[in-house]
Amino acid sequence: MDYSIAPITSEFAREITTWTYDPPYDRYDMSLDNLKGLLNSDYRYHIVFDGDQTLLGFCCFGEDARVPGGSYSMIEPAILDVGVGMHPDFTDQGFGREFVGFVLNFAIRTFHPENFRVTVAAFNQRSIKTFKSLGFIETHTFVQDRVKLEFIQLERPAREIVANDLIKRKDVIMAKVTISDLASKTCIPCRGGEQPLTQEQINQYLLTLPEWDIVEREGIPRLERRFKFTDFKQALAFTNQVGDIAEEVDHHPAILVTWGMAAVSWWTHVINGLHDNDFIMAARTDENFQGLYTNE
Repeated sequence: MDYSIAPITSEFAREITTWTYDPPYDRYDMSLDNLKGLLNSDYRYHIVFDGDQTLLGFCCFGEDARVPGGSYSMIEPAILDVGVGMHPDFTDQGFGREFVGFVLNFAIRTFHPENFRVTVAAFNQRSIKTFKSLGFIETHTFVQDRVKLEFIQLERPAREIVANDLIKRKDVIMAKVTISDLASKTCIPCRGGEQPLTQEQINQYLLTLPEWDIVEREGIPRLERRFKFTDFKQALAFTNQVGDIAEEVDHHPAILVTWGMAAVSWWTHVINGLHDNDFIMAARTDENFQGLYTNE
């Protein structure tokens, strides 16, 4: 899809204030009270159109893309905060990745930041997955006191994004690599001295493992997923199964077990990053989770 971008105008700002979203995204509904902010030149609001000049959404850069209570000690030019919003008619239609990629590429050419940062409400998993698919990594979480809502901050280096290529690559990889294919691969012991996977390699694996997230802890990216169960006994049984497959290859995850939930984290300690083995073991973890229900 072809895109174009321009500074926001009063006409389109008024149109945006009339947009209404289905719950729970109705938290993003605006009113005429938001006009002043949308038209504040310091907030750098822009509008994005498709090739037919249909309004697809808007974006902003800097101060208004931040949420009070977040961690914003670093600012431009070291890091640029970005906010995006799509027209309700185009959300959840598969356009988000291209749309965000276009906005980020515009920001690279226009503002020349070193890194990007976004702040997203934790309930908005649709948006979070879009940003993660473009290489963003979680760096901070917080609760905004006024609205009592949890937010997640994500960051990525400001490198050119070819959104169309990412979408084409997704079609090819998903056709060729299934969870079963990945799980059947051999774990080759990592003895150190190897380079961690690149962000592009990680993104490719995540297309096969869409339920897994990349979460940075103590400066090290980890591959994490939370599995839900009906009780503690079932969560514990799953944890023991994951322990068994980990022992088989001498590659061990961190597992947190609570009532009805087990959180599994894979990463490779000797390289302080992610290795092919982590994604192979994540696929085997998924298979064990599926097997729990198949065998009932």
